[in-house]
Amino acid sequence: MAIGRTAGSTKAISFKEAKEIFVAHHDLDEGTNRYALDSLIAANEEADGYWARRDLEYDEIMGIVLPPHAHRSSSGRRVKPLVHRPGIVLADILQALSDDPKPYRARNICAKALRIASEDLRPIFLCRWPINISDHQGLESFSGEHLYHLDGLHRLIGRGMMDLYSQSYLSEFPVQAFIAGE
Repeated sequence: MAIGRTAGSTKAISFKEAKEIFVAHHDLDEGTNRYALDSLIAANEEADGYWARRDLEYDEIMGIVLPPHAHRSSSGRRVKPLVHRPGIVLADILQALSDDPKPYRARNICAKALRIASEDLRPIFLCRWPINISDHQGLESFSGEHLYHLDGLHRLIGRGMMDLYSQSYLSEFPVQAFIAGE
């Protein structure tokens, strides 16, 4: 079965519905939420308004491409990135953090965010291809079929670090995604 073409219910939705769900779950004055909304708008333009809502399967989740990501310290200094350029597939970052969690623990801001995110079952937002935003520069180098992150990086990594992608867990608590271009 090709990525993005899962058994089960895929519901075509409008961008208006995807945006309403995003805004209902995000304080636009907090963190990078406004940037994430701008990313959704850019993805919508590139996808000509095609969106779908569905639950993801394990292989799709593990193959999600995450863009570069770093937090800023309380003093405003940028800390060592959690995800380096050009990006990484979710399965690979989970393996790297499992092999050596010290760099992860050293990033207290990300560590706290990922712990909280593991309990956060809000939907994630993805697109079928890298879009024309700065975070997605270089992501076209990933071969094969992937979904590309727009919002939900901490939730994706946090759930994985807490081992919440087992088949039994996913059947009870699926990862719901809104996907531009599907």
